[in-house]
Amino acid sequence: MRSAYIHRIVQFALIAVVAAAIYVPFHSNPYVFDDFPAIVSNPFIRVPWPIDMGMSAPYQSPLAGRPIVAYSFTLNFAISKLAPWSYRLTNLGIHLANCLLLMMILNHALRGLAWNRK
Repeated sequence: MRSAYIHRIVQFALIAVVAAAIYVPFHSNPYVFDDFPAIVSNPFIRVPWPIDMGMSAPYQSPLAGRPIVAYSFTLNFAISKLAPWSYRLTNLGIHLANCLLLMMILNHALRGLAWNRK
């Protein structure tokens, strides 16, 4: 059981290293496409309190109707203002968390599949 746990940690560490190696060269690239209306020209991300203000977005903004994304941009603005590195680091963290979740789901599903074959 312990070796399976260590194996999963090594798998996730390998995924994290590969993802970081891919993302690191791009951490300081300028904003593109929908980043301008979502981040640069969005006045709502500049106000973290009250919380409902930070979770708001202008109508027809890429963040409209997405309060968690809007508030994560608000927190990123509080950390680095308009510097792209914190937004990209948050993006990397979200993608790594999703990789971990998918890895756990697949391990659980495939373990059940192998058990049913015996």
